[in-house]
Amino acid sequence: MPEQKLRCEQPKVEPGGGGINVARGLKRLGLNSQAVFVAGGPPGEILKQLMAREGIDQHPVPTEAWTRENFTVVDASNNQQYRFGMPGTELIASEQAQVLATLAGLDPVPDVLVASGSLPPA
Repeated sequence: MPEQKLRCEQPKVEPGGGGINVARGLKRLGLNSQAVFVAGGPPGEILKQLMAREGIDQHPVPTEAWTRENFTVVDASNNQQYRFGMPGTELIASEQAQVLATLAGLDPVPDVLVASGSLPPA
């Protein structure tokens, strides 16, 4: 109901994003992968910790802007999800170059590359 306080359960914090979810899925299937992603500010630090906790080989590229966060609310009475996606920020030219350099330096060179992510609003 609007304007009323809603009591919540303890939140669950997970790493996410298209490419990160692919890396997590591969890990659960027993396959190795390397995750290259941008990470900035406190949310970026949390993302790196979550990825390390899952044992995923990661290559974070630091950014000036904070890593965006999204959240999902689940209505426990009917298990329906409400998903909130926050706007992303632009990568500056040097950060874009660092992403490409990181990809070029992956060892071993991957057989498959999954490129995923959202563009910031124009």
